[in-house]
Amino acid sequence: MQTAAAVAEPQTLVTWPGDLAQVQPKFDSEPFVFSHQLAAHPLFRVEELLELVKSVSKRPGDLYYDAGDVRVDQKWGTIPVTSMTHEEVLSRIETAGAWLIMKHVEEDPRYGKILKDYTDAILEVAPPEKRKLLRNPEMLIIVSSPNRITPFHIDGECNFLLQVQGHKTVRVFDRSNRSVLTEEEIERFYTVDGFAANFKPGIDEHAHQFELTPGKAIHIPVLCPHWVRNGSEVSVSISVNYEFPDWYRADLYRANWHIRRAGFKPTPPGSKLRDAVKRLSYKSIRYIRNGRQSG
Repeated sequence: MQTAAAVAEPQTLVTWPGDLAQVQPKFDSEPFVFSHQLAAHPLFRVEELLELVKSVSKRPGDLYYDAGDVRVDQKWGTIPVTSMTHEEVLSRIETAGAWLIMKHVEEDPRYGKILKDYTDAILEVAPPEKRKLLRNPEMLIIVSSPNRITPFHIDGECNFLLQVQGHKTVRVFDRSNRSVLTEEEIERFYTVDGFAANFKPGIDEHAHQFELTPGKAIHIPVLCPHWVRNGSEVSVSISVNYEFPDWYRADLYRANWHIRRAGFKPTPPGSKLRDAVKRLSYKSIRYIRNGRQSG
């Protein structure tokens, strides 16, 4: 006779808010909350992260941190720097007023195994035609002090934010709402300024607000503006990102940026004929530019 342990089903890593057939249409279209099993995982305790940050700090560009009072409308380049080391920031995270992010933590095999497991689980929510487009999964760990704000911004990656420790309020906006995110801001984001999105007074009334507690996660589609406020405890979050090839939309906005610089007002993407002409024109511009750079 088999014991209960012998017949127990494997633990479900991700629990979606309903049937997959209901959730899949929301993928990269609108934000939604789901559940995960990493809330009590020992590898995400601050003591373990103190060891991890030592190896991450040796890779150029994979570690960023700052400390100080931050506004929701503040740009990353204007956030106060700190004289503390990364180890000091983590060890004093309860009082430092800090925000620290470690990128590509999957290079550590222990975290790489977690990313592999969760990549397989998370990909279930992507419709088959979009699933095959997702590339280069990456795991980031974000550690932040109580009440710290992550300013308003947009991302070019397809994001799943998993809360492990602490509580945070996440406000996510519709990327098609032009009172929140303008055509000009998208054009600049895809060409010259990764921090082009600007917080505007009164737009919070358009936000979808989510409360993330340990074991909860949120899907944030590409280009959806968002900002975050931590609760009264130290927050540890995992960001699982995928590159989602968006060359068609990106090239259209790059073409519009060049048109606007020439003194004209471009029409937003949406017309098959105009979009085809713009894509062809931008392809020619890129070819000429690359030719000059290589010549």
